[in-house]
Amino acid sequence: FQEFESFEEFRTAVCYHHKRPPIPDDTNPKLRRLIERCWHSNPAIRPPFTEIVEALDDVILEVAINDEYG
Repeated sequence: FQEFESFEEFRTAVCYHHKRPPIPDDTNPKLRRLIERCWHSNPAIRPPFTEIVEALDDVILEVAINDEYG
């Protein structure tokens, strides 16, 4: 967020206007969905940490094992 000149501007944009950095187009789709869920403006909708860990395990396996039949 280089466009912000002060912490106050940054905090307001993120906390009140829900500004987020762009997710690169080549990001794994499962990881993209997880990031977006974690960034949800309503904290009650964000996944619990146990679910985040499970989702990350899935992403790691998917990325590490490059075999569609594996």
